Amino acid sequence: MITSSQNNNDFENVTELRAPYGVIVSGADKYVYWVTDQNEIEVLEKLNRLGHTLPDIGLKMKTGLTVDFRNRNILRDESEVGAIPPFYSQHIQDGIVRFSINKEHEYVVTDQRGLK
Repeated sequence: MITSSQNNNDFENVTELRAPYGVIVSGADKYVYWVTDQNEIEVLEKLNRLGHTLPDIGLKMKTGLTVDFRNRNILRDESEVGAIPPFYSQHIQDGIVRFSINKEHEYVVTDQRGLK
């Protein structure tokens, strides 16, 4: 059971949400997902049914390594050797990752430290 309130002074208006332990605590490292509603529980249940992680299928994702507007020199509008596509929320459309979306700077060169 997950309980929440709007602030530390409001324990009379507590919201309760029941979620299966195996959905909100996941994997060998016991990651905890802080769900806030039934929809988020259903999303995690769907993700758990996929059966593979990104590394399992030969992919990797890194976050927070570069900020595009601070590193304009590594951005590219077109694909080139050694460039990778950064992943933005705009690439998720109708529940599917779509690429290319004809967005400016859809590629990043990978010779920068930490992006390989």
